Amino acid sequence: MATPATSLHVQGAAADVDGSGTQDWISRHGPAFGLCLVYDNEPWHVELRPDAGAHRCPPTYADPSNDPRLAR
Repeated sequence: MATPATSLHVQGAAADVDGSGTQDWISRHGPAFGLCLVYDNEPWHVELRPDAGAHRCPPTYADPSNDPRLAR
């Protein structure tokens, strides 16, 4: 689980989005804007990944407990 020190939400680099077609749009078009879906079990969690436009989004994690960036 993320702490305030590791949360990308707190750092301003993540957002939770929802709405009809939002996740589908981000899956298809988000990388061009540096927006990536990160967790398989949280389709609403979007992160800013500025290099995604050139390199595509990285593989997703099953859930946040598998994300090494959140370990402290």
